[in-house]
Amino acid sequence: MIPQRIVLTGPGGVGKTTLAQTLNRKLGHPHVDLDDVFCRDIQNIREFIRGKGYAAYARRNGQLLLEILSGTPRPVILSLSSGVLSHDMEAPMRSELVTAIATDAIVLLIVPHVSDEIAAQIVATRQVGRGYGLSYEPERLKYLRRIREYRQLGFSQCVVPEITPHSIEDVIKHISACP
Repeated sequence: MIPQRIVLTGPGGVGKTTLAQTLNRKLGHPHVDLDDVFCRDIQNIREFIRGKGYAAYARRNGQLLLEILSGTPRPVILSLSSGVLSHDMEAPMRSELVTAIATDAIVLLIVPHVSDEIAAQIVATRQVGRGYGLSYEPERLKYLRRIREYRQLGFSQCVVPEITPHSIEDVIKHISACP
């Protein structure tokens, strides 16, 4: 059975949004992307951070996620911002978010490879290729740091090397098998 709320989390560049869009087409569940909602309802993320700093962005993003969780009808597939559950978020807010998310959702930690080092290389290459002026080594190290932080939260890990019909079926089986 497919749950009513599916939350995709993980470091930037793992494929959360692409996977959510594909699951949306396959399952018919609406997709809500936290980054898109932030940009639409608040401000462009880069401009917000430039003007108010990362800490203010993290706080506001966490508040926005709580608003979305309380106000979004089900079924829904929710893809989270890459840092919203990382240690970049203040501990009390992170704890509140984890509790709110885990209360009535299947939460999947998305990774592109079973090997952390290979996954870090894949993600760093993707992030550098996005054209945001990012550098390979800092992105590789950020992935390695954040994946450890995310694993500590205890969410079910789902390896999605690339989006194919077969991998989508595997993800759906994974979702269905989650308690």
